[in-house]
Amino acid sequence: MVSVASYPRLVRPPEQSFFLFGMRGAGKSTWARQVFPEAPRFDLLDEGLFQDYLRDPQIFGRELLRLAPGQWVVVDEV
Repeated sequence: MVSVASYPRLVRPPEQSFFLFGMRGAGKSTWARQVFPEAPRFDLLDEGLFQDYLRDPQIFGRELLRLAPGQWVVVDEV
């Protein structure tokens, strides 16, 4: 396995929901994994998951309802 260098980031997570924009390969997903390690993660590059949500968007809502109120959630590759 290739080790990836970790670089300090200037961005700090806000206290409420937010979008994190940036170029591909800039480390957005890595940052989200480091800052929110326990957060449920929905990766829309997972073709099966993406197709399920296209077929029935309510699936995403039902999954969110199972989580504790106020819990961070990461939706990756929007």
